[in-house]
Amino acid sequence: MPLNGLITAFLWKIFGLKLWVYHSFVFVWILLLIHNTYKITKILLPKKHQAIATLIVLLEPTVLSQFVIAGIDIIIFSSFVMCVRAILDNKKWLLAISFLFLLNIYVRGAFIATIIIISFLFLLNIYVRGAFIATIIMVVDYYYNFFAKNRGKNIFTFIQKTEEKIFSHLSSLIC
Repeated sequence: MPLNGLITAFLWKIFGLKLWVYHSFVFVWILLLIHNTYKITKILLPKKHQAIATLIVLLEPTVLSQFVIAGIDIIIFSSFVMCVRAILDNKKWLLAISFLFLLNIYVRGAFIATIIIISFLFLLNIYVRGAFIATIIMVVDYYYNFFAKNRGKNIFTFIQKTEEKIFSHLSSLIC
């Protein structure tokens, strides 16, 4: 669902069909990007390097060109940075909101959202539950058992069974 078009149409309905309305909407996302980039550098870097690291990220030519274009990519990038910050800060409400924007703002965001959720589950498995090694051993064991017993005859059945076991394992870790 192209949420960007719906929000733009809603804002134009309220404020009129003016270019400044959309640019103001994108400017809010630029401010969110700046704020969340700084928060990420506060988490990852010592105090003396935070400001310069934020400037380096924000003064990168691709990001600056998106600032000027005021296109949809800056909204996708801002949502991505918000997702990363939410994962690092363990703020599930921020992750949910930014994830929904990432999924619904444009189709390209769905690919990024898939990577975010896989990374979130991976980090949850490593840091929260401490079962990363057990998961790796489990996956290797599944592959070994399949190829040792079936000699790779029905790979699709194996993939389906492996996915079911991994997802049941991950859901038991989350719950």
